[in-house]
Amino acid sequence: PEDKRPGYAIEFMPWNDWISMFIDRKTLENIPAHLLVAACLYEMTWFGFEERDIRNMEDKLIESVKKCMEKTKEKK
Repeated sequence: PEDKRPGYAIEFMPWNDWISMFIDRKTLENIPAHLLVAACLYEMTWFGFEERDIRNMEDKLIESVKKCMEKTKEKK
């Protein structure tokens, strides 16, 4: 099923999607593989070391955004 999440940041992408991401050839030529892998792991685990934790954090962010949007609409 298609994911309907808003996609706020790459950190929230499912790990299965990371494995199939395109990396530009110039990036691969200019950044050593070990640094590229380290950067990916850093971003992937920014909000936790379990995908469940990351989904929970994303849910909290989505809920916060919804509340802000509702308050903005109330003020108009």
